[in-house]
Amino acid sequence: MAICFFLVCRNPKCGQNIWLPPSKRPGITCDQSPWPKDGKPRNFSCPVCRFATAYKAEELHCDPAPPEVLLQLLRDAKLVCTETVCGQQGCKAPLRILSVTTEPSRVNTPDFSIFLNATAANLQCAEGDVLSGPGSPVGNFAPCIDDLEWDG
Repeated sequence: MAICFFLVCRNPKCGQNIWLPPSKRPGITCDQSPWPKDGKPRNFSCPVCRFATAYKAEELHCDPAPPEVLLQLLRDAKLVCTETVCGQQGCKAPLRILSVTTEPSRVNTPDFSIFLNATAANLQCAEGDVLSGPGSPVGNFAPCIDDLEWDG
Protein backbone atom coordinates (compact mmCIF):
# COMPACT_ATOMS: atom_id res chain seq x y z
CA MET A 1 0.00 0.00 0.00
CA ALA A 2 1.32 3.46 -0.91
CA ILE A 3 2.10 5.88 1.88
CA CYS A 4 0.76 9.41 2.01
CA PHE A 5 1.54 12.39 4.14
CA PHE A 6 -1.13 14.35 5.98
CA LEU A 7 -1.76 17.00 8.60
CA VAL A 8 -4.56 16.85 11.14
CA CYS A 9 -7.01 19.76 11.19
CA ARG A 10 -6.69 21.64 14.47
CA ASN A 11 -10.31 22.73 14.52
CA PRO A 12 -11.68 20.93 17.61
CA LYS A 13 -15.01 20.46 15.79
CA CYS A 14 -13.34 18.82 12.78
CA GLY A 15 -10.04 16.97 13.31
CA GLN A 16 -10.09 15.50 9.78
CA ASN A 17 -6.93 14.46 8.00
CA ILE A 18 -5.65 16.94 5.42
CA TRP A 19 -4.21 14.46 2.92
CA LEU A 20 -1.45 15.93 0.77
CA PRO A 21 -0.95 14.91 -2.85
CA PRO A 22 1.34 11.89 -3.22
CA SER A 23 5.06 12.49 -3.44
CA LYS A 24 6.63 12.73 -6.87
CA ARG A 25 9.60 10.70 -5.62
CA PRO A 26 9.16 6.98 -6.21
CA GLY A 27 9.66 4.76 -3.18
CA ILE A 28 9.50 7.60 -0.64
CA THR A 29 9.36 6.46 2.97
CA CYS A 30 7.93 8.08 6.08
CA ASP A 31 11.34 9.35 7.15
CA GLN A 32 11.73 11.31 3.87
CA SER A 33 9.40 14.23 4.46
CA PRO A 34 8.25 16.27 1.47
CA TRP A 35 8.24 19.43 3.67
CA PRO A 36 10.38 22.23 2.15
CA LYS A 37 13.98 22.16 3.30
CA ASP A 38 13.80 25.53 5.06
CA GLY A 39 11.56 23.86 7.69
CA LYS A 40 9.47 27.03 8.18
CA PRO A 41 5.80 26.75 9.13
CA ARG A 42 3.26 26.71 6.30
CA ASN A 43 -0.36 27.87 6.46
CA PHE A 44 -2.88 25.23 5.42
CA SER A 45 -6.63 25.34 5.08
CA CYS A 46 -8.66 22.24 5.93
CA PRO A 47 -10.67 21.19 2.85
CA VAL A 48 -13.52 19.98 5.08
CA CYS A 49 -14.14 22.87 7.52
CA ARG A 50 -11.93 25.64 6.00
CA PHE A 51 -10.10 26.23 9.29
CA ALA A 52 -6.77 27.83 8.35
CA THR A 53 -3.68 27.80 10.55
CA ALA A 54 0.10 27.45 10.44
CA TYR A 55 1.58 23.96 10.71
CA LYS A 56 5.16 22.91 11.41
CA ALA A 57 7.10 20.15 9.68
CA GLU A 58 6.90 18.04 12.86
CA GLU A 59 3.11 17.94 12.51
CA LEU A 60 3.28 16.09 9.21
CA HIS A 61 2.11 12.49 9.60
CA CYS A 62 2.78 9.54 7.35
CA ASP A 63 0.55 6.51 6.97
CA PRO A 64 -0.83 4.19 4.37
CA ALA A 65 -3.76 6.01 2.83
CA PRO A 66 -7.15 4.28 2.73
CA PRO A 67 -7.69 3.00 -0.85
CA GLU A 68 -10.50 5.45 -1.63
CA VAL A 69 -8.41 8.42 -0.44
CA LEU A 70 -5.35 7.25 -2.34
CA LEU A 71 -7.33 6.79 -5.56
CA GLN A 72 -8.72 10.33 -5.37
CA LEU A 73 -5.32 11.82 -4.47
CA LEU A 74 -3.55 10.04 -7.31
CA ARG A 75 -6.15 11.10 -9.82
CA ASP A 76 -7.16 14.61 -8.81
CA ALA A 77 -5.37 16.23 -5.87
CA LYS A 78 -3.33 19.39 -6.36
CA LEU A 79 -1.72 21.70 -3.84
CA VAL A 80 -2.82 25.27 -4.55
CA CYS A 81 -1.76 28.54 -3.00
CA THR A 82 -3.66 31.76 -2.32
CA GLU A 83 -1.75 34.89 -1.36
CA THR A 84 -2.39 38.34 0.00
CA VAL A 85 -0.43 40.96 1.94
CA CYS A 86 -0.03 40.48 5.68
CA GLY A 87 -1.03 44.03 6.65
CA GLN A 88 -0.14 43.52 10.33
CA GLN A 89 1.24 46.87 11.52
CA GLY A 90 1.95 47.89 7.92
CA CYS A 91 3.75 44.65 7.02
CA LYS A 92 3.89 44.10 3.25
CA ALA A 93 5.15 40.49 3.42
CA PRO A 94 3.15 37.82 1.61
CA LEU A 95 0.67 35.76 3.57
CA ARG A 96 0.18 32.45 1.77
CA ILE A 97 -2.36 29.75 2.49
CA LEU A 98 -2.01 26.33 0.92
CA SER A 99 -4.99 24.11 0.32
CA VAL A 100 -5.53 20.76 -1.31
CA THR A 101 -8.12 20.69 -4.03
CA THR A 102 -9.51 17.91 -6.17
CA GLU A 103 -11.37 20.36 -8.41
CA PRO A 104 -9.33 21.02 -11.59
CA SER A 105 -10.96 24.45 -12.06
CA ARG A 106 -9.35 25.70 -8.83
CA VAL A 107 -5.76 24.82 -9.65
CA ASN A 108 -4.95 28.12 -11.40
CA THR A 109 -7.41 30.40 -9.61
CA PRO A 110 -7.35 31.86 -6.13
CA ASP A 111 -9.18 29.74 -3.59
CA PHE A 112 -11.16 32.60 -2.04
CA SER A 113 -13.50 30.14 -0.37
CA ILE A 114 -10.86 29.45 2.27
CA PHE A 115 -11.61 32.91 3.64
CA LEU A 116 -15.40 32.78 3.37
CA ASN A 117 -16.97 31.74 6.66
CA ALA A 118 -13.53 30.52 7.74
CA THR A 119 -11.71 30.77 11.01
CA ALA A 120 -8.06 31.72 11.04
CA ALA A 121 -5.77 30.93 13.93
CA ASN A 122 -2.07 31.64 14.11
CA LEU A 123 -1.49 32.22 10.40
CA GLN A 124 2.08 33.32 9.71
CA CYS A 125 3.29 35.69 7.02
CA ALA A 126 6.72 35.37 5.38
CA GLU A 127 8.18 37.71 8.03
CA GLY A 128 6.74 35.69 10.91
CA ASP A 129 3.84 37.96 11.93
CA VAL A 130 1.00 35.92 13.45
CA LEU A 131 -2.60 36.68 12.52
CA SER A 132 -5.66 35.23 14.23
CA GLY A 133 -9.36 35.85 14.39
CA PRO A 134 -12.40 36.18 12.16
CA GLY A 135 -11.07 39.18 10.15
CA SER A 136 -9.38 38.45 6.87
CA PRO A 137 -5.98 39.85 5.93
CA VAL A 138 -5.86 43.00 3.82
CA GLY A 139 -5.17 43.26 0.12
CA ASN A 140 -6.22 41.47 -3.00
CA PHE A 141 -6.08 37.71 -3.10
CA ALA A 142 -4.23 36.10 -5.96
CA PRO A 143 -3.00 32.67 -6.96
CA CYS A 144 0.61 32.11 -6.07
CA ILE A 145 3.37 29.61 -6.46
CA ASP A 146 4.66 28.61 -3.08
CA ASP A 147 7.32 26.17 -2.07
CA LEU A 148 8.81 25.33 -5.43
CA GLU A 149 10.76 22.63 -3.66
CA TRP A 150 7.60 21.16 -2.09
CA ASP A 151 7.75 17.53 -3.04
CA GLY A 152 4.06 16.78 -2.76
